[in-house]
Amino acid sequence: MHTACAPRAQVDALVSARTDGENDTTRRLKNELLVRMSEAAQGVLVLAATNVPWALDPAVRRRFERRIHVPLPEAEARATPAAYAPEP
Repeated sequence: MHTACAPRAQVDALVSARTDGENDTTRRLKNELLVRMSEAAQGVLVLAATNVPWALDPAVRRRFERRIHVPLPEAEARATPAAYAPEP
């Protein structure tokens, strides 16, 4: 069996929680994405990333069987990449 991966970075930009003020195009896009996720063939991996998981539509969150929280790095680890940054 082959596995296909469909990555979605910043998925919150596509499927934030639905509101009354949404336009029809946005609502249809979200509905279509939900339908496609529900009908995904076995062996298809949908990998999504967001910085604000609480802003996702609850129907989208339910479709992800597994959720992995990656916490922010500690202060020392955050400082390390800055040491390699080019000087202005």
